[in-house]
Amino acid sequence: MWLFTRKRSTATLVAPPPIPDDRLALPDHGRVPVLGADDHQAELAVAADGGPHPTTTAALVPEPGAAVRVDVLVGDRNLTVGALPEAIGAEYRDALARIGERGQVGTCPARITGGGDTPFGVYLLLAPPRDVEVVTGARDPMVAAETGGRVRLWGERTCSVTREEDHQDALAPHAPPAGRDTHQVPATLGFCDIDSGRYRGEQAIEVLLGGRRVGQLTYAMSVRYAQPVRKLLSTGVEVTCSAVTRRTHDGVRVDLLLPQLSD
Repeated sequence: MWLFTRKRSTATLVAPPPIPDDRLALPDHGRVPVLGADDHQAELAVAADGGPHPTTTAALVPEPGAAVRVDVLVGDRNLTVGALPEAIGAEYRDALARIGERGQVGTCPARITGGGDTPFGVYLLLAPPRDVEVVTGARDPMVAAETGGRVRLWGERTCSVTREEDHQDALAPHAPPAGRDTHQVPATLGFCDIDSGRYRGEQAIEVLLGGRRVGQLTYAMSVRYAQPVRKLLSTGVEVTCSAVTRRTHDGVRVDLLLPQLSD
């Protein structure tokens, strides 16, 4: 019986263009695939250096066209190991290009898989595009738009409003029209004192529709958003966001659409 083992690639390493020495570490709370590892087995073998599932540093280099090249850093050189999938690369490209315009290159951890008789692969530990845009200063984490003395927050997650049962008269004009399940309206945010329960005496984020109070966020959500909302209010602007009302058996209910804050 003959035993065959996978032959290591002996391909010549092709040196890609050098990258800037000034490197910006990008947030890494996410996982992003890399395509083209089959064509870069020699480079990955060098980066892996015989270790099991090693983690190294990757540089993300936007190229002419739509591609985002992925290089791994080995000593004082960079080796190309693939590229971001086209659709994913398009989401990161603008932010990465802005980093490049500053003479920098964005980096993140890269984990190499495989080895031995298994072909090498690689994936990135990289946050979603919005978080990369925040790090580069291309995007405010809270404010989607500003008009005059009013700001509108990003609507990336749903947050429930409490105490609506006490404000049905104020909610009635904003209920979904006949034939519709929901209705989107602008809401204004402020602060109010919690007047009952475990957190009595603390403050919550108050929700107003059409200038009238319709409820407040839970204490936990109020704590989460208190600092950025207070910071905006301290500048003298009106802080608004989108709200969605819906009819239920218990009356009109409302949810807010708020930014997705990173922990």
